[in-house]
Amino acid sequence: MTIISLVKSAFGRKATLYTPLNCTKTSSESDLRSAYKKAALRFHPDRANANNNSRDSNNDGDTTLKFQAVSA
Repeated sequence: MTIISLVKSAFGRKATLYTPLNCTKTSSESDLRSAYKKAALRFHPDRANANNNSRDSNNDGDTTLKFQAVSA
């Protein structure tokens, strides 16, 4: 599975590689690095499952798929 197809399956058909990071194509490298670190923590299965109030923790498989897409 390619990175693009993994991102689209986890975040929706209109998703780009920037969607999980909440960034745009014009974001600086430092902004992308910072956003990646935050997204990796937000979508990590162990951290998301520990916080039951998190909007991303509602489905273990979905959280794992999102983390794989972000870390790919």
